[in-house]
Amino acid sequence: MRDIASIVGLRVIAAREGRDLGSVTQVVVDLASGQFEGVIVGKGPLEKGIEANDITVIGVDAVMVETHKVVRHLSELPRLLEKRRDPREGSREVLTDSGTRVGTLGTIYIDPETRRVSRYEVSG
Repeated sequence: MRDIASIVGLRVIAAREGRDLGSVTQVVVDLASGQFEGVIVGKGPLEKGIEANDITVIGVDAVMVETHKVVRHLSELPRLLEKRRDPREGSREVLTDSGTRVGTLGTIYIDPETRRVSRYEVSG
């Protein structure tokens, strides 16, 4: 299992070209489906995305992709764009289906092998 916060800041390396493509600035997950959707690289106008299927390895020191061509503008990746989280939103509340507040979303873990959310913590 891997805390998604530990992926933020990792360098993204294109294995074929040996190129450094930047750093992960956000990990995008869909908690409703349990899917790891991909990562955002860079900030502001330089922001790009990589879909989960294009990531070869999520290592301790870097995220590996086959080629730099998998890094695309977010306008080409509507699913990532839709599921990404605005960091200015603050904490997310966790609610039951009936709308009862359970607490605040804490740490999210993914399984790097299956690319699925394996668990998440709720506090408060």
